[in-house]
Amino acid sequence: MQKLDSNIAEEVMIDLYAQDIVVLPIHDSFIVRKGDEGYLKSAMNRAFQKHVDAIPGLKSDTQDISLDDWLLDIKNDRVLSGSDMVSIINDGIGEYIMFETRQSQWRAAKGLSGLD
Repeated sequence: MQKLDSNIAEEVMIDLYAQDIVVLPIHDSFIVRKGDEGYLKSAMNRAFQKHVDAIPGLKSDTQDISLDDWLLDIKNDRVLSGSDMVSIINDGIGEYIMFETRQSQWRAAKGLSGLD
């Protein structure tokens, strides 16, 4: 089963690579940019069907979800632009000010410069 899982994961990564989509595999999951979720789910579905010869099914709470409900509509999926990313960073930057303050205090207490 682990070999089968590995083969499916490899196929998903190769499929996305061929579409110029960066994918980061982590244990039993994949991370892609938010706008690429639909492509990832489609690639996962294709690889699963190829290697297992079955259509994957998902459950949410007690009701079944069809594959069509699970896959995102790629045409309507919004890809984040560079200005979107800058806005997201600027909106959340206040959450990290205390981290930088504590880090500076720790470095000063250890006698470290910002380059250490």
